Amino acid sequence: MSSNLDLVAKGMDITARGIDLITVLAQVSNHAEGYSLILKEVGYWLGKEGLDEMELMKFLKSTRALVRPNEQREVGGFFDAVSDRRPRPSVVPLWAQPSGALGRLIAGDPFQRWLTSTICCLFRYHDERFIKMTVSSLIILASRPGQKLLTEYELAYHPEMLQLEEIVSKVIDSNWLHIANSGIIGSDTECPRLPTELKWACKRGHNIASYKLAVVLSKLCNPPREIILDSELLLTNLTLWLTWHFSGRLRVVVSGSVVYDRTLGQADSTVELRVKRFCSMDEAGQGCCPIEHSQANSFEMMENVAGDLRSLFTGEYDNIQTLRSEPRVRTKLYESPFRYPQGCRKRMEIQSLRTGQELLRWFCSLPIKKESMGSRLSFKVLLAPDDAGDRPIERVADLLGRTPQLLVNTCGELGRNFVVFSPPRESASPEREAFSDIMDMDNVSELSRGQIDNTVFEEKPLILLRYFPILQDLIDQAKLSCKCGNCAKDDPTFIWDEHCLRYTAFMEAMLYFAHGVADAFGAPDISGCSAATSGDSGAMEILLDAIDDCVFDPSNLEGNLQWHTVLSTVCQNFLGCPPLDKLTDATYNDSPTDIPHPFMQHLGTTIIAVQHGDIAVVAPWIDLTERLNLRRCFRLEVVQGRLGIPIQTTENVRFQAIARDTSVIETQHTEDVSDYENLFKMPVRDGGSEIQLTADKCNVRDLLRAPGSVHLR
Repeated sequence: MSSNLDLVAKGMDITARGIDLITVLAQVSNHAEGYSLILKEVGYWLGKEGLDEMELMKFLKSTRALVRPNEQREVGGFFDAVSDRRPRPSVVPLWAQPSGALGRLIAGDPFQRWLTSTICCLFRYHDERFIKMTVSSLIILASRPGQKLLTEYELAYHPEMLQLEEIVSKVIDSNWLHIANSGIIGSDTECPRLPTELKWACKRGHNIASYKLAVVLSKLCNPPREIILDSELLLTNLTLWLTWHFSGRLRVVVSGSVVYDRTLGQADSTVELRVKRFCSMDEAGQGCCPIEHSQANSFEMMENVAGDLRSLFTGEYDNIQTLRSEPRVRTKLYESPFRYPQGCRKRMEIQSLRTGQELLRWFCSLPIKKESMGSRLSFKVLLAPDDAGDRPIERVADLLGRTPQLLVNTCGELGRNFVVFSPPRESASPEREAFSDIMDMDNVSELSRGQIDNTVFEEKPLILLRYFPILQDLIDQAKLSCKCGNCAKDDPTFIWDEHCLRYTAFMEAMLYFAHGVADAFGAPDISGCSAATSGDSGAMEILLDAIDDCVFDPSNLEGNLQWHTVLSTVCQNFLGCPPLDKLTDATYNDSPTDIPHPFMQHLGTTIIAVQHGDIAVVAPWIDLTERLNLRRCFRLEVVQGRLGIPIQTTENVRFQAIARDTSVIETQHTEDVSDYENLFKMPVRDGGSEIQLTADKCNVRDLLRAPGSVHLR
């Protein structure tokens, strides 16, 4: 045995010494089709995730042809769109091509694509943890046909579960990043949703727990001739999966009436979902059953054998696990994940929505003037009325790509007089007194700007409360309905507590403001998030920038409007990526030499595109063939796919794509040459004069280089 291993080791050593790396890399790069491309992309994914190819092979063997998606038109359209790899032109000079991430590669395999569709179906109602438990349990249960059913406890500690969990988690993450999160609402790659006939079901759904769902799905892999599932409400996660993966006749009966009856394939089997009642409806006609757990929420799976109903399995739905599981699909603009108690829900929803609306209206109406220092896209905003005389006043709204829908919506009334912005004269509220513990506002002009930038996240709301009375009024209203410990004992200070209604109302107002900014940039929808992960949605940084100069000098009623800051907020909401200052140092001087402060910005870079998974945003003004205009310059082009540039080689055109899942593309500064043209005017030449131009012999038009781990230039 040891001698054989020695021979293998010697062979590997000879092979390693005989490799011509340049030749190998050239062959890999030039063969951009077929198996070589798949091998390259799978190898990259395995290396990035730290997995071995044997782990992946074992996993794919265990999942091969467990289920087959049916042949409905929308199912085929989804897989065609997901597996399409053709590059398409984007904003000049960039192109976009769908990535070769594992989630997309699996979608191209007819024996494995059920994994992609199953995961995307479950994303409609559940998070990654729930899906991992369901898919892992299904794989194990399906591998034991005819054997005794494992209990939930036995399954959780089964040796195969320990082997599956890691790779299943990474496959699910790849599906979310490259398919679910890039599936813009209305596009062919949007995550599956219920048929139109079933749109009366609750958006959040009534869902079976992960273990019970895996058991039901394992029994439906090879279903009997007729299956009946009986429940009080429609089992949404199971129903959605059936509409995409069941190939027989699916029938939904509610209160004795057939509301859905369709043959989904050629299989000679029937599944009937018997539902006792429809979901409750709200004013907009959408399902909105109260979210509460009851022991009575149970279902039964039966087999119909010549009119005799035989029970196969019983379980519960809408339990603690499903109610805590958050959907991970993309959502519409201005849809909030925050929730209030039943008694104050309507009132607080209106209060936070109107507050966000008025903050956005105030922000859009601010007069602006171009920043005189530096080459970055930045402006000064004027917080006091500007005496412009007869000249037109440009405002923030003039820079935005479009008017946010929030500004034209009717959102109800606050029921009180309000002031959006007012520089503080003296401390009056308890929250403002609490802010004095952070910094002495009387001497604030003596502080450096770095101190406000380095203020911890939890203390930034206190700064905004001092300058925006409308926010103070909002949390005062929330305090009246809150029963948390701080509000119950009438604690005057604003305590950072995620379960306090003051926190919920404040963050929801920030969310509406941030969605309005994303809407103004042209975002069609929003990356899915929960109340626990949304935070302030990046809104506080924009507002803090707007009052920046005023904070440090109360007599200077000016602030800043930075492209990078606003872009970061838009990307957090639309792409679902981290703040841009976590990905790049583009807002700082990147010169290796000591440069005097007035010239630092001239050496900085400007972010022109951000990639996250298979979706990206690109600034349209990088196209040098288009005329530049400050009006509507704060907007973005949405690109589905991975950004890159086409490169002409001696044999063909090759597409150089961004290799990383999350990347920031920056451009070096450009110079305004108008002063040079005025000083050195081009001589006037007589008609008929000939001008000789030296031919440009450079054959490189565009170049992407990576100076850092996640950003390119």
